[in-house]
Amino acid sequence: MRHHEFVVATGAALLMTVFCPSSSPSEQLGSAQREQATNDLRVLIETARTAWAYAEDKERHFDVSLPRLLQEGNVAIANCQTKLDVLEVYDEVVAELKDGHASLKHPDLYRSGHRRGLPHRLVDTKDGVALGKDLVVSWNGRAMDEEIRQASRRAYASTPRQRRSLAVKSLESDMADNSVSLKLKRSDGQITETNLTYRRVWPTEPFIAFRWLTNEIAYIRLTTFRAEAAAPDLKDEGPKDQSGHGVAALEAAKTKISEAFSRAAKARCLVLDLRGNGGGTDSLGSHVALHLIPGKFTYFKLQTRFSPQLRAVRGFETDPTNGWSQASKWGPDRPASVTPFSGFIFVLQDERCFSTTDNLLACLQDLLPADRIRFIGRPSGGGTGAPRALVTLPWSKATVTLTIMKVFSPKGRLIEGRGTIPDRKIEWTWADVLNGRDADLEAALNEASQRP
Repeated sequence: MRHHEFVVATGAALLMTVFCPSSSPSEQLGSAQREQATNDLRVLIETARTAWAYAEDKERHFDVSLPRLLQEGNVAIANCQTKLDVLEVYDEVVAELKDGHASLKHPDLYRSGHRRGLPHRLVDTKDGVALGKDLVVSWNGRAMDEEIRQASRRAYASTPRQRRSLAVKSLESDMADNSVSLKLKRSDGQITETNLTYRRVWPTEPFIAFRWLTNEIAYIRLTTFRAEAAAPDLKDEGPKDQSGHGVAALEAAKTKISEAFSRAAKARCLVLDLRGNGGGTDSLGSHVALHLIPGKFTYFKLQTRFSPQLRAVRGFETDPTNGWSQASKWGPDRPASVTPFSGFIFVLQDERCFSTTDNLLACLQDLLPADRIRFIGRPSGGGTGAPRALVTLPWSKATVTLTIMKVFSPKGRLIEGRGTIPDRKIEWTWADVLNGRDADLEAALNEASQRP
């Protein structure tokens, strides 16, 4: 994708690693290898300094100091015993960039095989993390907050809330037949201990769902903006668009979106549930915007950071080696068949709304007036850009991906690290979990019932 084309934002990534190292990554480091390891870290940091779109903004506003990360990484490498230890250091350094689209990939950081889940989802509430009807006091003998803190050290996230959310989510799944020792607090205050095994296969939510909440209130849930989730049998068939997505799958996904909005056309209010939607392609995010925003509009603005590393990426070979492109506007063409919804809109959001979903939220917040839309839930994940694999580290062979574009809302606000703040913030409680209550949806319904 070139800088004048719209960004295809990917979902948030979190390395949920459980290690089973081979003999090579577990071999003891010698002095020569340690020197090569520190050189890899220098390459990583230099790539971020010269090619990462958000390097200056993260330093200025989010306390991301590349010199400090280099210094701290070198100290950590000095204490590493194996190559796997070093890879973990690199992984934490990339996580500390506070960019949810940045990542470090290496086969030794993954363990192959099918992952399974616990008997219940983990729900992060203001009272603690709930598992089923109980609160988790400790996890494998460690206090739950400390376990989350440890898991968050290698979570790729753009905001602290998203980092915590992804860390909690990472604890939900592991390899089949692995178990976890838990201390739980019941609603009557009793403390119990149990061992749970990761055996459950969690069902996949449908790409889109529609239902009527009342005679006048429609509900649409979009779980992802990945076209292959809407039409998995079409993802590899036929021609591709400029960003490599199958045109047939995209059209199938757009058809499903349009059908849902068509069913909601006569509703007085619409609840659009985007919670947990980690992104996909802006071809679909902007298609949703067409069903909510009238006329011709700017969906977002893009600005590419040029660098020597970017010139090595296909599609950017003729671009400059430094500097920035002009910020360019992009908006979708409106099909004659798409008529925007005219009623009031409630958007449900949370920390796992990311990437394409962040772009959509920012667009709706900028372009729809307050008497048309209301955002309910928790601040979004606050991450967007154009992630590209920019360097393979010479010794470790780990691949580093960084964002190479800044993405701005229609009114020119940077989305990365900020996200969309809801009009009404909702913090779930243990009581919500115990009573099976969806606090976000309940708030939307209460407000909708009071609207004329």
